Amino acid sequence: MDKNYNWYTIYVKSHHEKRVYKDLSEQKIQAFLPLRKINRKWSDRLKLVEEPLFANYIFVKISCREYLQVLNLRSVFYFISFDRGPYVVSENVIQAIKDIISRNISFEITSQTYAKGDIIEFSKGPFKGMSGEVLNIEGSKYLIIKMEHINQAIIIKTGRKYLVNQSQAVLCET
Repeated sequence: MDKNYNWYTIYVKSHHEKRVYKDLSEQKIQAFLPLRKINRKWSDRLKLVEEPLFANYIFVKISCREYLQVLNLRSVFYFISFDRGPYVVSENVIQAIKDIISRNISFEITSQTYAKGDIIEFSKGPFKGMSGEVLNIEGSKYLIIKMEHINQAIIIKTGRKYLVNQSQAVLCET
């Protein structure tokens, strides 16, 4: 693949993520729509459904040539941008999200704004080499892998044995 291809985040109309993902696939544009399975309760039943991990967001791996092609799709509003252009999402972040989804790891998604805390790096395990911010949430400590460009964060409950800087934070055991 061309080295000028990067991952970007697009913002789409609410509840249209799966449709936009399908449209991107039909146009042979590499896209990633992280989904999670959750139980939904209706008045008469409980059903396991798949919903987007990040509501309104889809990741696309494109070059500059496909930029307008993506923007012209129905239900696509804009690319997440900072300063003078669309924000490039690291391949490591995309891979970390894929790893979290593919493994049975306890996590939650939040758009809550956080105060800065200790920066910790994973020394082993599925997130080896990645870093995150330690926060205290409702009396328990969690490791945060922040995705600041979309004002979202992945909160992972992890044990101390996976962390490099153990003296600066005490995390709950899994």
